[in-house]
Amino acid sequence: MLVFLFLNFLHKTYNNKRNYFDKIIMKMIDSKNLNINDIPLKYHLDSFNQFALSFEPQNDSAMPYFIHIPISQPLSNLDHVVSIRALLYSIQRILNNRTYESDEFKPKIEKSYQILRLKLQKNRE
Repeated sequence: MLVFLFLNFLHKTYNNKRNYFDKIIMKMIDSKNLNINDIPLKYHLDSFNQFALSFEPQNDSAMPYFIHIPISQPLSNLDHVVSIRALLYSIQRILNNRTYESDEFKPKIEKSYQILRLKLQKNRE
């Protein structure tokens, strides 16, 4: 009986860990395949991290059109979806290296989401 309980415990622990890791695996989205539904509705740290990290600069098909984007760049100057995604990726990397949570970039992130949705909507029409 004790062996059965122990094996049952191990099985549940394994399944819980597997479910946990299935949830945190990052989905990579090429800029060509980015969909409006992929963009979070508003800023929340977890959804921002997941979305920003769905961009893989070294493998994105639109990267040849990308030029280094400084974080201070006004959003109005960013004309490509890939440029905005690269900016969000850069912000995520900055926030990831901090030991505290900050809303410093929140307005820029939410504005980026809005611009991305508009660009994708216009491209689909």
